[in-house]
Amino acid sequence: MAPPSRRAVLAGGLASGLLTSCADPGLFERNVQAIAKPLFGHQTRGFTRDQVAQFSAASISLEVGNSVPELLLLTSVNGADHIWGVRGQSIIQTRGGRLVATGGLRHDLARTENVSPDPAQGALLSSNGASCSRLLDFPGDYGFGCQANSKFHVEQRETLFILGAQLETMRIIERVRVTPIGWRHTNIFWADAQTGMVWRSRQHAHPDIEALTITTLRPSNV
Repeated sequence: MAPPSRRAVLAGGLASGLLTSCADPGLFERNVQAIAKPLFGHQTRGFTRDQVAQFSAASISLEVGNSVPELLLLTSVNGADHIWGVRGQSIIQTRGGRLVATGGLRHDLARTENVSPDPAQGALLSSNGASCSRLLDFPGDYGFGCQANSKFHVEQRETLFILGAQLETMRIIERVRVTPIGWRHTNIFWADAQTGMVWRSRQHAHPDIEALTITTLRPSNV
């Protein structure tokens, strides 16, 4: 039998973490049972306040390109790293406002390592003109340790409406060059104008998939 692919190992490892690392091990199963049919069985472009309020866990929505949004629940916290997911759906890992790993997508980002401080991890409001470098691991053709160099620009104030709430944010643009694989892209962050918390972002995780839009529905307090 052929050994499992790095992608399979990543997805399996993240999924295992959802079940074993949650502060309340029963929370994952209860949320899955409650959420699977009413939400994932109904094709909708968004979620309601009542649907999100069913769960005590922090939550986000995830769209890949123009896909129907998925509701992901916070299932594990390890320091600054937050893992979000629901069984049978996508799994992502964030660090502050930065997407640092994915599992279960057509192509996955296995790991992100900071080479220099990353403004997306809490310093976006003061990031105008800032730069940072990260190392990205991609299972498959692109390999591991691909250096991504970023430059940030704080653009303008923008109002978001999430679950009926009006949120004043600053829109921050991150222009990224991953020179070893010839990949250039732009990420966008909408950070709370007062606290800097990222309410929404559009980030690229892999050269061969569309940008991921991540929207905070219920913020984490950890």
